Amino acid sequence: MAHVLIVDDDPAQAAFYTTLLTNRGLTPQLTSDRGEALLAISHRIPDAVLLDLGLPHGEAVTLIRDIRSLPECHDVKVFVLANAFLELEALAAWEAGADQVVGKSNYPPEQVLEFLIAEVGGGAGGARTAQPTTADPALFEFLERAAGYAKECRAAVAQMHAGGEVPPALDVLATSMRRLQAAQAFGLPSIPQLAAVAEWLTRALIAWPSSLSASALRTIGQSLDLIERQIENPSHPGRDLSQCRVLGVDDDATSRLLLQQAFRKIHVETDVVADGQSALALAGRRRYDLLVTDVVMPGMDGPELATRAHTLPGWAPVPTLFVATLEDIDRGDTAYGSGDDTRSSTREARPGVLPADADTIVKPYLIMELATKAVVHLLRTPEALPAVTDVQGGSSKLP
Repeated sequence: MAHVLIVDDDPAQAAFYTTLLTNRGLTPQLTSDRGEALLAISHRIPDAVLLDLGLPHGEAVTLIRDIRSLPECHDVKVFVLANAFLELEALAAWEAGADQVVGKSNYPPEQVLEFLIAEVGGGAGGARTAQPTTADPALFEFLERAAGYAKECRAAVAQMHAGGEVPPALDVLATSMRRLQAAQAFGLPSIPQLAAVAEWLTRALIAWPSSLSASALRTIGQSLDLIERQIENPSHPGRDLSQCRVLGVDDDATSRLLLQQAFRKIHVETDVVADGQSALALAGRRRYDLLVTDVVMPGMDGPELATRAHTLPGWAPVPTLFVATLEDIDRGDTAYGSGDDTRSSTREARPGVLPADADTIVKPYLIMELATKAVVHLLRTPEALPAVTDVQGGSSKLP
């Protein structure tokens, strides 16, 4: 019977994996930090280690190196649960000697377990854990914890809005967003998708604090709006981002490249063009789930493009995200407040003027902010929207 050491400081995720491993006939042992893990290894060499990469102070990578330095642990398989967007951290885990690094928001626990069993054997005849339901005590306990994590995030955002100390607030945000990604284990895909990109943005702000802006804080606030909504209504269906398509418009070549990079990171297909007329032609041929457009462009500007696009069949519910400099925003209210859920009424926009409730991202921006903002819009789009198809029907894929 394979022995698996779990190293995770999130009680909800650790408890779920403990139950899952037990039900599959493996023997789990739970630890919460590097010190506990090394002590456990000194008493019994595990067949595998299941490790959360987000342990504080870089402990996870150090622990991998510790394990690989022990001759008696040469054959121990190390599986790392990571944020799929934090590529440098994942690379560090690989270089330290991890056998596999999997994204928490991409792979459900059952699939992670299959990876592990394929390496260490055993567990084939064990009973599988049923998908959690709203009546499941484990799910109820996680939702209570998740609500607490969301409150911690809200308090951190409010602290930064009020001019409080930024580094500790960002640390709280990153930790709480990491722990919210355990929602994948409970069949709540929207929460880990939002939390993963928000953690990615937060860690970028930790690395580059000069990039912290009202725009970035509002984006984080918007992600929290949806996370809290899912916590309150866990039965609300999620959405497959890989089935979405975005139309991006910017006359600047560098900005178009940033758009492509941002959407490639979140695995959302994107058509990017340089002018409003080309965008309008594409909008007439196929349905999109989000329009991202620069505000100031020669010929047809962003507000005019959005207004005209929303007169096309099927476009009425499609949200628009405007990319602008502060000087471009021709309205008194910058809308960088609490992060309340907003939807742009682009059909009422006048050419050259943003609608009063338009959602914007301000240049210069981090691609992490654009990716987070896009995930917010795509996941809060009503589930009644049909799948992305050509206006004439058929696949939306470009030839």
